[in-house]
Amino acid sequence: MTKDIAGGTYLITGATSGMGLKTARRLIAAGADHLITGTRKSGTDAALRRAIPKDKLTVLDLDLLSLASSRDFAAAVLQTLEHRGERLSGIICNAGLQMIGPKTMTKDGVEATFAVNFLSHFLIVNALLSNLVAGGKVVTIGSGTHNPDDPVAKAGGFRGAAFPGAAAVAQGDLGTCGTEVELGQDRYATSKLCCILFAREMARHYPSETATFFCFDPGLMPGTNLARERPALVRFVFKNVMPMLVPFISQISSPGKSARMIVDGLLATDSKYNSGDYVEFTGHPAPHAPLAVDDRRAADLLDHSNTLIQNIGAR
Repeated sequence: MTKDIAGGTYLITGATSGMGLKTARRLIAAGADHLITGTRKSGTDAALRRAIPKDKLTVLDLDLLSLASSRDFAAAVLQTLEHRGERLSGIICNAGLQMIGPKTMTKDGVEATFAVNFLSHFLIVNALLSNLVAGGKVVTIGSGTHNPDDPVAKAGGFRGAAFPGAAAVAQGDLGTCGTEVELGQDRYATSKLCCILFAREMARHYPSETATFFCFDPGLMPGTNLARERPALVRFVFKNVMPMLVPFISQISSPGKSARMIVDGLLATDSKYNSGDYVEFTGHPAPHAPLAVDDRRAADLLDHSNTLIQNIGAR
């Protein structure tokens, strides 16, 4: 049984599959009036359209690899809200990308993992922040991979995040050495650190009566598309074998379980969490590395990200 959330309209990225799709369904079941999401490829939203009534869903074009597309998406969201005479009750920055091959730069000159997992979401949230209802909620997605001491992440070969400076992170130049797989994992872990720092720093800037910010660690979720760039055997085990272990290993979650925590825990009207909290799928505070509570790095991240979104692709 779902808990009640504030009605109204919610924006969620990456809602076509996995945790995003489960979250979308649970939002409607919990009392959301309307959902707005974006897709990069036509035809990928079939499951979402089957799950959500047509009059409760707006699907817009969105390519998180492009700041121009993200800016256009935010503008289209504003038009949708104006047409409906509503404000946003919440934003869930769910979409994510893990690239294990060579470093890839976007057309904007930004490292692709950072662009998708953080910077484009940063642009969207900042563009829509003034159109949140009072106390509206913003959720970013973190990961235990940012923490070099996380046992599950270590078992997967992750070494933790590195943050030599926001400008270097945006370029994917973390100062680490290793194989292409290791460096790709480092960039992914660091992008997730950025999501944690963002929620913490935004909570310092905005009173909870204006907006509430959370970062959520969904745990390891086998069966999703996160391993789509891994070797074939790894993809098979991740998608078909590991889901059967969910009931037996406490550190492993599932898309449904994590979606339930987002909606019933973070977005519920009686949520017990404070703005800036980093929460895991169990409902407990998520373990974090010292980097995740570094206010100097958080301020550097927001300052440089603001510079990027103001100078790249703005019309």
